Amino acid sequence: MTTHAPQTIDDSSEKTGRTLDGHRLCATCLHPMAGSPIERHRSSNILFARCTECGAPSPLIEYPTLTPWVTQLHGLAACAVLLLTLLAFIVQTLLAWGAMALAVYVPENEVFSRVLLEMNQASKAIAPNPLAEPAAWLLTPDGQAALTSSTDSSVYFAVLTLAGSGAFLIAMCSGMLAGVVCLRLRALPRMLIANLAHLVLAAMWCAICDLDREAPWSTVDSLDWSDIVQSNDSATRWILAFAALLLGGVVGGLLGPLVLRTLAKTVFPPRERELVSWIWTFGGMKVPK
Repeated sequence: MTTHAPQTIDDSSEKTGRTLDGHRLCATCLHPMAGSPIERHRSSNILFARCTECGAPSPLIEYPTLTPWVTQLHGLAACAVLLLTLLAFIVQTLLAWGAMALAVYVPENEVFSRVLLEMNQASKAIAPNPLAEPAAWLLTPDGQAALTSSTDSSVYFAVLTLAGSGAFLIAMCSGMLAGVVCLRLRALPRMLIANLAHLVLAAMWCAICDLDREAPWSTVDSLDWSDIVQSNDSATRWILAFAALLLGGVVGGLLGPLVLRTLAKTVFPPRERELVSWIWTFGGMKVPK
């Protein structure tokens, strides 16, 4: 089927009597433009070819088509910088917690070493058998003093606090990442996804644990401060750990988008925030100026 070049639509251009040669597609309908008539714009003196299929004008000299890709790459680089900043914040938080835990672990280790040394010496004094029952030593005045000192020491409380806060921080950081990935979802689905791994871990532990000794429901009635401080009850430690993990996941899932938007406002000036506008538009908000 032969198509004829349309007449000039308006008086702002004039035909040159020449046609386009070579392989080129219309930017509007992708129709081959070989043989299309070439016109000249009167006011700007720009040469352009008009598509014989849709009539859309196309200048003979165009800007490189790589320009839109450069803009896309600029946006991807901005997102990468923002996510790396978030990861650096998370790593610094965990390193700070590790430093605090190490500061408490050293005196705690010294306390346990001293108590074990005293027990060993006392057991040798009580009986020549090296496997003598340590409970006999606990009945002595020295044993009672060591036991009182160990239960009244603030070291154990600090260890418990740091262990719980460590589990909370780790879960919160992972929850923040999950909240960023699930930015389009509402708060409740974000929290569930952030805690999905923790819930699976809890289900696996309940399925394989010894129901007679370490199941959480077998020790709920025996939860008291001495068990928690001395960490003698395995199920108590698991319950506290899972509670800290779940709470951290909930907080992280809720705060993830907020932290990401705050970092974006801090890192990028107002003009560059359009590159990561999806952080706000996914939540139905406007990009701050």
